[in-house]
Amino acid sequence: MNKLAIAPYKGIFRSLRFRNYRLLFFGQLVSISGTYMQSMAFSWMVFTISGSALNLGLNVFLGAFPTLLLVYQGGRLADWWGGRRVLLLTQSLALMLALSLFFVTSSSVAMISLPFLYGFTVAQGVLDALEMSSRQVLVRHSVPDKSFLVNAASLTTSLLHLSRIAGPAMAVVILSNWGAPICFLINAASYLVSLVTIYQMKLAQNQEVQSLFLAN
Repeated sequence: MNKLAIAPYKGIFRSLRFRNYRLLFFGQLVSISGTYMQSMAFSWMVFTISGSALNLGLNVFLGAFPTLLLVYQGGRLADWWGGRRVLLLTQSLALMLALSLFFVTSSSVAMISLPFLYGFTVAQGVLDALEMSSRQVLVRHSVPDKSFLVNAASLTTSLLHLSRIAGPAMAVVILSNWGAPICFLINAASYLVSLVTIYQMKLAQNQEVQSLFLAN
């Protein structure tokens, strides 16, 4: 009997019955929690170096501004090239950024300056904008039965809110005991977890390219 013909499971977690969505959900839960953890540690570092609330606000603005410019183009790129490919690329680049930040902050405090931190913030903001759209496209492709799609979208939204709580909470503990560089290292490891789960997703070949025809 076709599994898709079975009546949908009851409960808010029913979309997790699909292997692809389970992999995406748990991988992104780890990754996004790590991102919020790094964001809080990074903001703490900006304020520690500058001692200025204005500089801290500017850093937040520089991180959010790329989203206003690129989120739409990121969606078009994900539809054209495939959400999984874009997500693999952006998370690989974010992993390298996190590792670079770890090595710089743990080995040479003299190299850390506000221009360096601002540049990192802009780069991370660009990757986050592209990643956001790709994740939404991949959610759509990871749920083969479209009657589950609304539930999957709701779970993904809940995932984001849970990550906003878990990430900063972890950052507080790690900052007070081991310092900001460890936050950056753990975030790099969280990207690695996400890359493994995304790579293990098994999508039909037409799911990688079908959005190209829809866009045209």
